[in-house]
Amino acid sequence: GDLNLCTGCARSQAGDAVIRVGASGQQEGGYLKLVAGEATERGGTVGICAGDGREGGDVSLSSGEGFQGSGGDLALQSGRSATNDRSGTVLISSADSGAGTGDVVLSTGIASSDKAGNVCISTGAGESCGGDIELIVGASKDGTSGDIRVMAGSSRDSVGGQVDILAGNGKEGGPLLLQGGKGTVDDGGNICLHAGSSLGSDADGGQI
Repeated sequence: GDLNLCTGCARSQAGDAVIRVGASGQQEGGYLKLVAGEATERGGTVGICAGDGREGGDVSLSSGEGFQGSGGDLALQSGRSATNDRSGTVLISSADSGAGTGDVVLSTGIASSDKAGNVCISTGAGESCGGDIELIVGASKDGTSGDIRVMAGSSRDSVGGQVDILAGNGKEGGPLLLQGGKGTVDDGGNICLHAGSSLGSDADGGQI
């Protein structure tokens, strides 16, 4: 049978539903686990959905704050396969819209005194072939298509960050290809290399 836990409806604001594990005075707090049912064919699904409204509600997932140590981790991982089949896919996207769609932002927090965290996008190693990483901008029907920008960080008192584009090592090294876009009617795209300028009175611009 089904189990429904819900608060009553209200004309102004409905009540909240809270599922909380008790606090611990010394060691670790309790464990809260939401598990869907197992099945011989396809296991059950866990769905976490915010409410609909004039503006849709938000879904917030956050790990715990560390009072004297590091904050908790937040791990999103697909299910593994007990056979030789592939593991599940992790899909992060904004919803389709008749107007503009929402942004997808991957960023680390600001560090007030120490080094900020890194953003690492990597594929796993494979016995036959490693996975690819593709950065693809969506096509545009009438206007200019979107850009891809790879920019190193600026520094106020020291050297700016470095951008490295390296092909892979191997029995035969991998090629590095820079190619401008094809023009179906007008000119093809250019390839431009610019060294950095200098604002210092006794300094020179960069070299190529």
